[in-house]
This record gives sequence, C-alpha cells and structure tokens, in this order.
Amino acid sequence: CISRQLWWGHRIPAWYVYNSKEEADSGYKNGHAGKDYVVASSEEEAYAKAKEAHGDGVHLVQEEDVLDTWFSSSLWPFSTLGWPNLESADYKRFYP
Repeated sequence: CISRQLWWGHRIPAWYVYNSKEEADSGYKNGHAGKDYVVASSEEEAYAKAKEAHGDGVHLVQEEDVLDTWFSSSLWPFSTLGWPNLESADYKRFYP
C-alpha cells in the first residue's frame, strides 16, 4: 500500500531518470509524469542501471512516497531474523 500522507516507512525503491538537475527540478514540480524510471536496491545500483540504459549524464530523483506501516510491519520479521539467509537459526526457528 502506498501512502502519500506518511513520512515514515520504507521508501519506494524507484528513481526517476532525468538528463539534468534543471530537468529533474522541473519534473518534480510536475509529479514526474511520464518519466522513465529505474527500480533498484540502492542509489548506487539505480545509477548503474540508469547509466546503462540512458548514458552517463543522468540525474536521478528518488520517489518520495513510502510503503505504509502495514506493509512495513510485515517486513520486520524478515529483517530481524536473518533474511535473506534462509539458513539463519532464528529464521529457521520462527519461520520453519
């Protein structure tokens, strides 16, 4: 679930791709409508994907919306029990 009202939670891992900072500032004001984007686990990975697809001169702006706390709370057991290591003792004990 996406929430525009919350400022906490897990940020959506999507970055909009622009050719310059000026274009990014303009796009931000227009809600990034119709812009290309990349999805990645980190900003570094997002830049790598964007440069591969669009060339070296890219500027990224991360989506500001967050996944609301109902979604985020479902991630808590995984992030505290060793996931993605499915062989972790805690993970095996609590999620057999």
